[in-house]
Amino acid sequence: SGGAELDHKLLKFLVEDFMNENQVDIIKDKQAMSKFRKEANRLKVVLSTNDEAISTAQTKIVQIKGVYKGIDYSREIKRSQFEATADDLKVRFVIPLHTCLVKAGLTFEDVTSVILMGGASQTPMIQRTVKATVGEGKVAFDVNADEAAVIGASLSRQVKTKDIEVSDICMYDIQASYTADPEEGGPSKIITSTIFPPSSKAGSTKTLTFKKKDDFSISDHSQGIFEAKISGVAEAIANLTEKGVLEPVIKTTITLSESGFVSVSDAIAIGEVEQDLIKAHTVKSSRDTISLRRSDGTEWAVEELIAMQFSHVKELAESVAGEKVKDVTVTVPPFYTQAEHDAVVDAAEIADLRTLALVNDGTAVTINYAMTRTFPEPEIHVIYDPGASAIQTTLVEFSTVESTGKGKPKPYTQVRWSGIGSQIAQVPG
Repeated sequence: SGGAELDHKLLKFLVEDFMNENQVDIIKDKQAMSKFRKEANRLKVVLSTNDEAISTAQTKIVQIKGVYKGIDYSREIKRSQFEATADDLKVRFVIPLHTCLVKAGLTFEDVTSVILMGGASQTPMIQRTVKATVGEGKVAFDVNADEAAVIGASLSRQVKTKDIEVSDICMYDIQASYTADPEEGGPSKIITSTIFPPSSKAGSTKTLTFKKKDDFSISDHSQGIFEAKISGVAEAIANLTEKGVLEPVIKTTITLSESGFVSVSDAIAIGEVEQDLIKAHTVKSSRDTISLRRSDGTEWAVEELIAMQFSHVKELAESVAGEKVKDVTVTVPPFYTQAEHDAVVDAAEIADLRTLALVNDGTAVTINYAMTRTFPEPEIHVIYDPGASAIQTTLVEFSTVESTGKGKPKPYTQVRWSGIGSQIAQVPG
């Protein structure tokens, strides 16, 4: 229930109004719908700052007068009308806030403030709904919603220095589930086991053994963090069987990355024959390639489209810095899968950029917040990010401590935050 849902509500309102007024059906007309979809996004932004706006699809979306078969569309719409179309979303705006605190065993009384981030956080309806839930005085507007994540991402590279103590851990238990082969005549069973318990260190690996003869999938149903398909199993097993292996098995290596993400880093078929260990690699879990094709036949993979954005930003940065830009740190939503992370890294490589790190949006804002403030007393804050497709919350605790190393003690801001992953860092205060 993020910003895209607001776009959809406004799109539906505009399209239905146009169709009712002109007694036409444009739902299947891709060109007309594209015009209204772009106008809905623009209008949402305008209505977040002005009381009224004129929706003129043909002049704002395409440089022609007709929206559909020569028909123009223009109407006045107020913010109140827009908000009425999305009234049913209000309760969904605050569910992540309640869920975040319940999991931590806290209440809103324990929270110092809710920090809004992301473009959709500027929508008045979202702001009012959050205020009504947490209290007028607990909504923080002193963080630049557009810049905080970018600044925090750049500062994150400074956190990984020898002068700052950093410990990366996983806050949740991460489980792997798979379908066991059914016994003869019996039903299939879902087997679930914990691979990374809470407080597992980043960089940990876990090897799981499967007695499988065909391709299978592994996923984490508890958090929805990862899903991988192990393919090429039958071929690998057949290869080992030909060499005399009686009971070959599949061993998969699951890795918890520094960013708190889980992936299957390796999968092999293995067995023993007369004390000799024989291995036959299976195909690793792969991701599908999604592409965009224009009517003229031109086609781009998603990675290529993202690379175009990277290239544009790179050119802007080089024009300002006056030197070549070779490295990039990218902020990503915490719900991104390993396949989506790989796509971002591949896109950066296409744009001739080396990815130093992928940083969660909430983590980046947390670092930015900690670097610009001191905390005489421990404070608990919630980072609230109504993104395009989902609302994410990050629970953060700030406190000022003194270093315990050699020499004169120095004040540090100690930060603990939790999303899919959690980090404990000390930032110079």
